[in-house]
Amino acid sequence: MKKFVNNPKQFVPEMLKGIELANPGKIKYVPDYNLIMRADAPNDNKVSIVQGSGSGHEPAHVMIVGQGMLDGACPGDVFSAPPIDYVVESSKLSS
Repeated sequence: MKKFVNNPKQFVPEMLKGIELANPGKIKYVPDYNLIMRADAPNDNKVSIVQGSGSGHEPAHVMIVGQGMLDGACPGDVFSAPPIDYVVESSKLSS
């Protein structure tokens, strides 16, 4: 089986950078924590909702970051949860 992956260890960061590039001005990528967040977050007028999960076949939750949806998503590597320090820092940055 052939795969279209540059480097397996960079799969998630490259995907997240691509999501940021595909949504200019709406989505911000914070590579230190694999965080995808709304470009206008944090917002003092609302409670922020941040989700963390593994990156299975596709990290679906990063695709629902935006107005009226999640304020941030912190995916882990393929089939694994994000490290707890990533979740803590993502929560701080998004709220």
